[in-house]
Amino acid sequence: MATPRHFRRLASCLLCLQFLLLADATATVEPFPVRIVSNMRVARDALPLNTEESQWLAQHHTLTIGVVSNEMVPFDIIGLSNEYEGISADYLGAIAAMLGVTLQVRTFLTVEQASEALAANEVDLLPSIPTQWWGSGRLTNPYIPARLVQVTTPGKHLNPQAEVTVGYVRGHAMSQILQRAFPHARLQPYASTFLGLSAAGSGSIDVFVDYGASAAYLIDQYQLLSLRPVELEAPDMQFHFAVGTDNAMLARLIDRALAALPVRARSEVKARWTPNYDPSDVSSNVSLSEAERQWIATHRVVHYAAVHDRMPFIFLDAAGHLGGLSIELLDLIADKTGLIFRPVDQGQADTASIDMQPVAIRDMTPESGMVVTDGYFRGYWVVVSRVTSADHIRLEDLAGKRIAYLPPNGVVEQIKERIPSVQLHPVKSISDSYKLVVSGDADVTVGNINTANYFVRYYGDLLKVAGGISEAPVDIAFGVRSDKPELVNIINRTLETLSPEDMWRMRSHWMHVRPSDIDWARYYPWFFGGAGGLLACFALFLLWNRSLQRQIYLRKRSEDKLRDELAFRNAMVDAIPQAIAVRDRDLRLVTCNAMMEHLYGLRRDELFGRSVSERPLPGKTKAQSNETEQRYRAVLEKGAPISLDIDLVVAGVPAKLSHWVSPVVLQAGDPPVALISGLTDVTPRQRLLEMVEAARTEAEMASRAKSNFLATMSHEIRSPMNAVLGVLELLQCKTRLDEGDRTSIELAYSSAASLLRLLDDILDISKIEAGGLEITAHTARLGPLVEEVVAVFASLARQRGLRISVFIDPAISAWHHVDSLRFRQIVNNLVSNAIKYTDAGEVRVNLRRSGGDANCETVVLEVEDTGIGMGPDELANLSIPFYQAEAAGPRTEGGTGLGWPIVHRLCCLMNGEVIVDSEPGKGTCARITLTLPLSEPPTQDSPSTADVPALAEAGPQWGKFKVLVVDDHLANRIVLQCQLAHLGFRCEQAQNGEIALQIWREGGIDLVLTDCTMPVMDGYQLTAAIRAEERLSGAIRCPILGCTAHTQEDRLNLALQVGMDECLTKPLEVAQLLAALARHLSSDVIPAPELPVPSSNAVVPPAFDLRLLQAFFGGANDAEVHFLEVLHQTNTSDLVTLQNFIGSASLAEASACCHRIKGAARLIGAAQVCGDCEALADAIRRDEADAIAGAADAIATSVERLNLAITTHLSSYR
Repeated sequence: MATPRHFRRLASCLLCLQFLLLADATATVEPFPVRIVSNMRVARDALPLNTEESQWLAQHHTLTIGVVSNEMVPFDIIGLSNEYEGISADYLGAIAAMLGVTLQVRTFLTVEQASEALAANEVDLLPSIPTQWWGSGRLTNPYIPARLVQVTTPGKHLNPQAEVTVGYVRGHAMSQILQRAFPHARLQPYASTFLGLSAAGSGSIDVFVDYGASAAYLIDQYQLLSLRPVELEAPDMQFHFAVGTDNAMLARLIDRALAALPVRARSEVKARWTPNYDPSDVSSNVSLSEAERQWIATHRVVHYAAVHDRMPFIFLDAAGHLGGLSIELLDLIADKTGLIFRPVDQGQADTASIDMQPVAIRDMTPESGMVVTDGYFRGYWVVVSRVTSADHIRLEDLAGKRIAYLPPNGVVEQIKERIPSVQLHPVKSISDSYKLVVSGDADVTVGNINTANYFVRYYGDLLKVAGGISEAPVDIAFGVRSDKPELVNIINRTLETLSPEDMWRMRSHWMHVRPSDIDWARYYPWFFGGAGGLLACFALFLLWNRSLQRQIYLRKRSEDKLRDELAFRNAMVDAIPQAIAVRDRDLRLVTCNAMMEHLYGLRRDELFGRSVSERPLPGKTKAQSNETEQRYRAVLEKGAPISLDIDLVVAGVPAKLSHWVSPVVLQAGDPPVALISGLTDVTPRQRLLEMVEAARTEAEMASRAKSNFLATMSHEIRSPMNAVLGVLELLQCKTRLDEGDRTSIELAYSSAASLLRLLDDILDISKIEAGGLEITAHTARLGPLVEEVVAVFASLARQRGLRISVFIDPAISAWHHVDSLRFRQIVNNLVSNAIKYTDAGEVRVNLRRSGGDANCETVVLEVEDTGIGMGPDELANLSIPFYQAEAAGPRTEGGTGLGWPIVHRLCCLMNGEVIVDSEPGKGTCARITLTLPLSEPPTQDSPSTADVPALAEAGPQWGKFKVLVVDDHLANRIVLQCQLAHLGFRCEQAQNGEIALQIWREGGIDLVLTDCTMPVMDGYQLTAAIRAEERLSGAIRCPILGCTAHTQEDRLNLALQVGMDECLTKPLEVAQLLAALARHLSSDVIPAPELPVPSSNAVVPPAFDLRLLQAFFGGANDAEVHFLEVLHQTNTSDLVTLQNFIGSASLAEASACCHRIKGAARLIGAAQVCGDCEALADAIRRDEADAIAGAADAIATSVERLNLAITTHLSSYR
């Protein structure tokens, strides 16, 4: 029987042979003529053809067959001589003879390739196609069954619901069938059936599933006798021929030819290729009940009595293995049920440990504690006596005879009942009963005829069969312990699945077995003893001789090997481009390579045995060499390697070298036995690093100089420009101006604003180059934004004699999620350019809807003019900063060339597209396409100052409530105090959380209104402290409202997590503040009315929002004046403090001061100051010195502009 080891060896050898055959057979994929080796003989006129079929065959005299070489054996086999044979070849040869056509073969590597060729009409038909074929084509009628079998080793039972490994052939289209049959299995594909069978035989997989004909053929050819196929419960399948989808005529001809084949011819094909395989004969599993399956799961191993002398049922063969009809049946039951039958020596084992007897007599008195199964053998029992006894002994002649028998024995017991005078001599084995008859201690013994014949032959002329017991046969069955009825049912069900032919075949096999007549086991001790002695003497002599020869050989071989290894090691070490040296524990040089010789400029024999101090490295002093030696000793003591860069003089030239030293340890945990060191010249690398560092420093200096220049120019230009704009704005407010003065002032104001926009464009270009320009999207309306920009430029267009029009598509949604500031900047630049470069005609601005869905909308902004236009070369350079297009005619307006680059960059940041169509002399059309998310309209806007009295009157009497205001910024405290006083609240102030906590502890505080970011103790810490004391004292919860300039979601969530009831965002208007106070001081919630969306036509945004300031103070002029005066002083002081912190690099303090300035600016809507503060905070977080300096200068400019606007506004009250 083949073992797993044999399987693996056979698989590797045959796999190589298979690859050679496959490589030769598939060396070309071109059609080539083959000789169809077909043994199926049919007559040419066996298939009568009509006119249409004859005409078709005349046009298709040659058919091309697509074959996957040796993929499906024994159906398709192509040998080394290009002979196509197999089951499918036999059928194709017969079909070709009947149709009168010629066949040619085209081979493929895979089924997929063959299927693609069929779909492309490169081949006419494919053989050996199963029913579940996945390819495109038409299947003919089947010509042979395609039953699936599962192949396992004997004794292995599979549970389909268990996690087993199932092998199959890749390309046989059965993965879905296997997933249904084994739902929890791991599928393992193989390249061929043979490899899968080998894996099953070696135990690499639990079961291999394939077509029964293929498996049976290879098992027979390779004599894989330890494998057994078992039918797989799967849908019935057949093998077909596949033809092209549009080749119905060929399919019809093949179907007619198959129908005309005689049954005898089909049987001959089956007998030729699968003589030992019949789908109807494949073993099938036993149908067991759930209780019986459960019993098998808990009683997997069954022990049976191993007797050695009951031929032909169970006996020991010449090799000492158990065999016989009973053993074969037990193996078959094990295959079908999953039981494991293990023999137990009946003479040595306890009776209770034996579950069954393999041989028991049926229809007799049951053995003690045993029940019998259905019979599996029927035979006659005879009487055996010595040859000297009577010729024929009848049953009556046994009176007074001595019968030797093996108890318990139902036949002998019945004889005793019928003839009481017989004398019974029980023995321990069947062979002992025959020995007693031979020796004369017993007259006769009884047994079945097959066992009797064996012993008669064994004892030669001493015994004979003297007669029969009765005319009725006796059935042989299995005996099972009476406490295991389930086992009886399982065995009976299994025996029922065996056909009479199967039982007859097994009986015939074992009835003719001739066990060895010589019991060689008797002579084993003497034989092996003598042979062992001779072999021992001979082996001692050979060993002595061999040892002498081997010692001589090994010594010579060791010397040669040592010499070669030494030469190889020296050559390998010398080939290393580094200077390598090995030193012993005394730091003396043991060996080195050629590079070390070159480094020292000495020969090796001058270096060997010298320490570092005795032979210093080139360019090193005595003191430096001693220091190096100390480092070496530290490596030996600590066992840790070191690496450092050193300066040496090599060949008279200074060089930088990387010096590394590592200990040599023979075994882990042992102290080092030596040191190995190396020197690598890194001078080129060092020079390169120095060059890179110099280039980086130079680039940083250039970038810093540029940033400083832009920041300085921004500060120097913005300061006087803010003053100019402020004065001009005051003059515009005066009413006593004649028309000429007003026109001059408006012209000066417009020019100053244009200059300020130019400065902003330069700063934007700087941000674009630095990658610092960002998009901040929020809810906005596009139509009003476009209309506002057009309204701003309407007067300029009229001055130039141009018509300007705007169209807003009514289909555009009302609200979008967009950066309104940057969108306005895009529209502003496009309209400005259109007016600037148009001398006559008109400028049209269109905003229309281009498409979208429920979440997004695509809008198109078009700005079209009738100006001077541009050529293709100029259009290609529009995105280059400071580039100005040269048109065909003269230009009346100048420009900086910054507008278009900014528009391009902003559109890219907003994921938009810019398209410019222009022609010299005819005008330009700029088209911006943006896809923007849709947004819901704001749920609640800030109320106007006109709503404040109504809100105050609708709420409770606020005078009874006392509010504690906590803010480190004096201006903020004044604003909040004035707002609360205007609403009627009583107020207490504190400049940090620590003071506020003391005031709260004194009592009388109804609500705490605190800033979140403060020194000493911030709002978060104050809230946590108040909540902790409330929990300890059991006090009533005091409402706490937070105020913060931050709008990030995490800051707002943090406020709620620490215990705040609500967190408000600065700046706070009176109505917003009143609604929040009402929510937490009264059970009635007063909703704030909506405020119309503001629109502005100003070219330059104001320094602060006057309407927001009025909303805060509700028309209280004295409080407003006091607040602005304090804010002006605080801004001046904070600006000086901020500049000092930045100058001293105190970034944390600078960030806190920046937050204070931004908080105050948000109160009055100073957007420029807030934006510059956020830019500085971001630069501090990124720790970029250039960005910090630029942002600080921007804050200085915007704060000075804000203070100038405050001064101008205060002058209106005087």
